[in-house]
Amino acid sequence: MSSGGSRKKARVVVVGGGFAGVSTVVKLERDKRLCRHADICFVDSKDFFENTSAIFKTFGDPLATPPNAVQVLHSSYLQHADFVQGEVVTVSRTHLIVRVEASVTIMLPYDYLVLCTGCSYPLAKEQNITQPFRADWLLREAQNIKEASTIAVIGGGPTGVELTANIISKYPSKALLLVHQHPHLVERFPEKVSPSPHRSL
Repeated sequence: MSSGGSRKKARVVVVGGGFAGVSTVVKLERDKRLCRHADICFVDSKDFFENTSAIFKTFGDPLATPPNAVQVLHSSYLQHADFVQGEVVTVSRTHLIVRVEASVTIMLPYDYLVLCTGCSYPLAKEQNITQPFRADWLLREAQNIKEASTIAVIGGGPTGVELTANIISKYPSKALLLVHQHPHLVERFPEKVSPSPHRSL
């Protein structure tokens, strides 16, 4: 490899716009030495970061916690990285194939690949989601909760318990049923913790 200014920059690709992906790309961008020697590309299926742990507050009280309080456009914090919005459909040892439109794909070569894809939930997280679309969906769901006479929450893990608690705190008189397959809520938590939701709910 040649020295000096002619040295080829390394290509770093980070995939996934959740907590892990965003924290990774932000940390890479802050490394001035790395930025001099590497080109960073950030790939996500949506154009924003969402604090998923806070969206249940939006469901319960969208006026107190509006969508823009839990969502941040990637373009608002990225400083050096190139951003590609799309769905990764192929991963090889040298490159990615990313679907950026229904019938359009691009190839992204890399030297270093960081996969932060996490897991997916059926919460309107289809591919290529934009922030306005997601914000509108959150507000519609909040309105559905407000207008519902009865609500059933399926699953007494951390997500189900937090959603239930937010709904109860906003609508204490609303009929709500929490269904769980285990005798204790959040059963994967330590035993001294798992009974506490029974007392607080």
